Amino acid sequence: MTRSILFSDGVANLHDDGTVESFTQIKAPGRTYLLDENREKWHTSEYRWGSGFAITDQGAGRWCHPVASRTIPNGLVLSYKPIEGILDLEVTREGGDVFTEVYRWKNITAKELVVTSLAISAPIRDIYPSAKQALEGACHAHVWTGGKWSWLLAQPMSGEGPVLGTVTREGALWGYSIESRNSTLFSNMRGHIMLHPTDHARNPYAFGGQPQISIAPGESYELKLESRFYSDTAAFLADTNPPVEFDRLTAPLGEQIVMRNDTGVTGLRGTRHGVNLVDINEESRTAVLFYDTPRNLVESRVKYILDKQRPTERPEPDCYAFVPCDTKTGLTQTCAGWLIGRMVPKDSQCPHCCNRLDFGVGGTQTKSTLRCLVGLSLPANG
Repeated sequence: MTRSILFSDGVANLHDDGTVESFTQIKAPGRTYLLDENREKWHTSEYRWGSGFAITDQGAGRWCHPVASRTIPNGLVLSYKPIEGILDLEVTREGGDVFTEVYRWKNITAKELVVTSLAISAPIRDIYPSAKQALEGACHAHVWTGGKWSWLLAQPMSGEGPVLGTVTREGALWGYSIESRNSTLFSNMRGHIMLHPTDHARNPYAFGGQPQISIAPGESYELKLESRFYSDTAAFLADTNPPVEFDRLTAPLGEQIVMRNDTGVTGLRGTRHGVNLVDINEESRTAVLFYDTPRNLVESRVKYILDKQRPTERPEPDCYAFVPCDTKTGLTQTCAGWLIGRMVPKDSQCPHCCNRLDFGVGGTQTKSTLRCLVGLSLPANG
């Protein structure tokens, strides 16, 4: 099987199973962009670049090792059976000016197949083992899943060397998720980034709403990704072909954000504090922020903390701490009951608000300190 694929000024080095092991830039051969199974023992073959899973109305399954493969000029084609007898997958990887990947999920049943989740692993090495190691061989992972306008960027933490960018050219990405984060790895490891053409099955409200993909008998759904190295982030973003331009992405309530695209100029105004989703030609989605005054925000947040995030059931002095709170049920969370990485709809009327867990604040502040800080007139008991 092909062990490397050349593209422009880079090389995609492959595992024996045809998945991508690493990306190497010819002028910076020592720079690491992907997780390494030899160094990160928690990174296993199930999460190699291009592995993933599917959930449908007729079953679910994963893929990580091909059932067949064949070579093509400067590339290869891999065949998988994520759901035996229901869904096949063909992955083409090919070099050239860019590193091109095409994922084709085919319905091999005699009736319509509704796909409610698809995930592709993109294991960017976004880790913090130590300051020295992070600067020498880790990347910041930036993900934008705005439908047809979607991309992934691996930016070296040192700020030096080229960046590795992946752009959606056909199909769409409507969400992403993080796997492998747990109480052992904590936040020093970003985890495995999973890119989703849809994740309706697990979180239908995420990122403004997840679609369902219907595939007719014998037909396929196709996703095309292109990866290459760029001199800097600005060069990469320009190559993503943004469908809109904004004069700014944030504005105070009452002010306007100007959006320009092929259809003309539109003025956007927010009526309440928060993120506002913007649909673009029914193909892509982005977001802008309208915000309240700093004083209103601080007073509102302090009141919420005092009302919701104090363990008043504890004896003194532990009752003066601040703890996480489940925003759906209102129940405070103990350290042993921490919901790590749990993401469910916070409010069905606000689909872009997906984070259910309201994290705690520094436990050294007292109620009286917060009350005095902003001059709130709140009860002194408790």
